[in-house]
Amino acid sequence: MVHRAHESTNPDPITFVAGELVQVIQKFTDDPEWANWVKCENADGKQGWVPLQLLHVDGEWATAQGTYTAHELTLTIGAFVTVSHVLNGWAWAKTEENEWGWISVRNLVRLEEK
Repeated sequence: MVHRAHESTNPDPITFVAGELVQVIQKFTDDPEWANWVKCENADGKQGWVPLQLLHVDGEWATAQGTYTAHELTLTIGAFVTVSHVLNGWAWAKTEENEWGWISVRNLVRLEEK
């Protein structure tokens, strides 16, 4: 469940498919809990943060190891999501409206199953 609201800051996020070449622009270093994120640019000129685990980096270029979107969820307090997996402090989750996207685990509280 969402205990801290989050608003997406990028309405047109970077996306790519396996095998696509992206340029690595910078490594995220502001927060140790969010290690292993790199800012990339795809062939369409879209930029966004990408988990390092999804890339094979060779200098300033990287090959995508899978399909990816940097789509972030906009969620209000009390919203429910189903988390598929967590990478580098962010959860890939699905809303009750079946929208998939990223949200920081800091914004979530786990509900125990009954």
